[in-house]
Amino acid sequence: MKNSCSRIILVAVAVWLGLSAPARAEDVEAGGALFKKYCKRCHTLTEQTLVGPGLSGVTSRRTEDWLSAWIKDPKDMIAKGDPDALGLKKKFNIVMPTLKGVEDDEARKSIVSFLKENDKKMSQ
Repeated sequence: MKNSCSRIILVAVAVWLGLSAPARAEDVEAGGALFKKYCKRCHTLTEQTLVGPGLSGVTSRRTEDWLSAWIKDPKDMIAKGDPDALGLKKKFNIVMPTLKGVEDDEARKSIVSFLKENDKKMSQ
């Protein structure tokens, strides 16, 4: 019994550490390159608005899943009635385009890792 409890605790700790692990440098770097290629013309990494909102603090306002879904297909989120997506559409009077090049999960994960790292730097 004691042995199985120890295993459960070890597995739980391992899972927790895996979920809270910092972003890998490769992911952040890849995300930075994707941001420059696809996002920079409409978004800043500060609070300054260009065409769309500045992205400073975005990872504290939105979940990773939400950000990934938004990057993947913002029009779909609006069509489904997501309240945050509808709010962005109303506030900026424009809908972010669906971008080729960020369709796969890894690309979006890298962009979110880059945004998280930016938020960490901005809060220091």
